[in-house]
Amino acid sequence: MKKQIRLSLFKILKGILQPALIILGFILLSCSKEDNEFTMGQDFIESQTAIIVIDTFSTEFSTVIVDSIPTSGTETVLIGSYEDEAFGRITCHSYFQVGLPQYYSKDENDIYDSITLLLRYSGYNYGDTTQPFRIVVHQLLEDVEPDESGYLYNTSSVSYSLNDIGSKTFIPRPGIADSVEIRLNNNIGTDLFNKLLDNDEKVATEDNFLNYFKGIAIVPDGNINSAIIGFNANEEDLLMRIYSHRIGETLEVLHNDFPMVYSDRQFNHIQHDFSNTLLNIVQRQKVAVPSSETGDKTYVQGGTALMTKIRFPSMQDILLFENGIIIKAELVVKPVKTSYSVFSLPEDLILRETDKINRLGDVLYDSYGTVATASFVLDELYNEETSYTFDITEFINNELSDNYFDTDHGLLISLPSGKLLESFERLILEAANPLPKLKLYYLTY
Repeated sequence: MKKQIRLSLFKILKGILQPALIILGFILLSCSKEDNEFTMGQDFIESQTAIIVIDTFSTEFSTVIVDSIPTSGTETVLIGSYEDEAFGRITCHSYFQVGLPQYYSKDENDIYDSITLLLRYSGYNYGDTTQPFRIVVHQLLEDVEPDESGYLYNTSSVSYSLNDIGSKTFIPRPGIADSVEIRLNNNIGTDLFNKLLDNDEKVATEDNFLNYFKGIAIVPDGNINSAIIGFNANEEDLLMRIYSHRIGETLEVLHNDFPMVYSDRQFNHIQHDFSNTLLNIVQRQKVAVPSSETGDKTYVQGGTALMTKIRFPSMQDILLFENGIIIKAELVVKPVKTSYSVFSLPEDLILRETDKINRLGDVLYDSYGTVATASFVLDELYNEETSYTFDITEFINNELSDNYFDTDHGLLISLPSGKLLESFERLILEAANPLPKLKLYYLTY
């Protein structure tokens, strides 16, 4: 009954006071520096009512790597390799299947010319795109099979022939609406071309064709590449094309396209090597590595699924306070100043609930039912005030609602789902200098 009365009082006071606090902008008529206490004017509320700003509750920061994340169905091909001084080397392979042409023109007088693989830039890149970039194409040896949940992951892989069927070295131009065309082995092309002309059983149906030509793996040349490039993964922008010509009264140039099919079977395999970095000890999801072991810093990155975990080990002590409620709770974190001179800071960050073994829990939502993102401030002049501020009021109050705070129940700072699965945006957070701040606005009555 005491809990119900307290929660009801919280809702009543919150409904009365919050609009007034917003309108008046926390106009405070008296301030006590010794205990950070701010008292409202007596005409507005009773004199014993005050708002206390508390920022002395401790937080514990650590780095977690999620064992695997789904990378199928993202409509993005990620290819390349890049070595980051802080995050180590990242290498991306991509796998997909191509299907039969929806329509193809054929005649006994048609003559085969060539076969190519076409990839259209998505606009995404990570690393140095001024250096030569090399793509190598292989043919798959086994079927692409999602797991029972229907996904393929950054840790998934499919065996492919060691002998490549094509390659290309070029200077990437990801910022323009253009395609890369890679010449493939003519043995592949003439074989498919002849099967189409002969109405071979292997090209009679899509299933027959996929059983015969299982798919394609695109891999980078790790000795050359110094970037990761994104390409679109859809039937219009990712395809295999056979060129031919027909001699009649005039020369007619033809092509038949084998488009990517089954977007849920296209996925990116992502490898990371943290050797010679502070992240070398971050190895398993169940083990959160304290910031004290990673240079008093924590890490967040897409693709590799690195996240920062926050615990609140002393929050139980708030229950010792009497006659009061938390009307707002903010978590303020700052990136390492020297960490974003080359790579831009992510503008959007979210929070997920987690537990003792660092499982991914629910995403935190705001009062409007949308995913709550951090308020981002970029100090371009001095870098002193650059920060992310999270509103975690609902999380804290929900944890305290039964008069108990489970200190094993924490939060994970993560990129939003799209950026987590389709990019390598990165963030290094200060965990000691300066300390992250948990600011509680506590209303006493």
